[in-house]
Amino acid sequence: MFQEKDIHFWNKDKFGEGYKNDLALVVAPVPVQIASPNKAATFTPLAEHREYKAGEPVSTIGYPTDSTSPELKEPIVPGQLYKADGVVRDTEKYDDKGTVGVTYRLTSVSGLSGGGIINGDGKVIGIHQRGTVDNANIAEKDRFGGGLVLSPEQLAWAKGIIDKYGVKGWYQGDNGSRYYFTPEGEMLRNKTAVIGENKYSFDESGVATLLEGVDYGRVVIEHVDQNDNPVKENDTFVDKAEVGAQFNYNYKSEIEKQISSRRIKTNMRLYRLIAKLSINN
Repeated sequence: MFQEKDIHFWNKDKFGEGYKNDLALVVAPVPVQIASPNKAATFTPLAEHREYKAGEPVSTIGYPTDSTSPELKEPIVPGQLYKADGVVRDTEKYDDKGTVGVTYRLTSVSGLSGGGIINGDGKVIGIHQRGTVDNANIAEKDRFGGGLVLSPEQLAWAKGIIDKYGVKGWYQGDNGSRYYFTPEGEMLRNKTAVIGENKYSFDESGVATLLEGVDYGRVVIEHVDQNDNPVKENDTFVDKAEVGAQFNYNYKSEIEKQISSRRIKTNMRLYRLIAKLSINN
């Protein structure tokens, strides 16, 4: 489930005031590749900012709830991602910073809003925001949608969020399975790879299995109060420990370093694989 902290507004104070401020990004709590049913989700890269002209190809993607459009070509299946293709209809300059509204001739049914607008090169240029008010009574050729082409400033903002929160390197799921993401955000699947000094195989779901080498792991121990607010400024962790190795952690002495009258609890986030933990009181 998403939490409020996962939502990043372009301009929270003016969110909803005009199309140019109707922009937010959500950080998924689990990488979309792992959350997707077939583990095959990929990221579509952001396009550099430029002007678009009438007739240029564009597409929108989303989860439509309205099956009145024959352009979708198949019955609506809940939870299935759909893509609608069309061409640019018109553009409108919103300000002198390169923020541009764009309309396009294509199916624009309920459920596509918030998805990306994709150009003819397969890159994201902006966000789909709206569609024809009543698609059911409008001929397919007259249907259109509209959205926002990201300005250079908005594009830099989006890239910054991706750089900060995007998963790179090793990721361990709640079930203990490990996955590996390249710097470009690709999750390794159906292949073998040498990472560091070890060799791994990755199955169809992206789960890693050590083939050669010695596996190391890490335990991160978070100190939080009863409301899950951090008590220690920095997490305590044991790094570069061989899987199966035992280590000692003196909880009492660590927590006494903090001047706090709050009740404390400890959460242990396990990264990669580490087996034995003993806590000295």
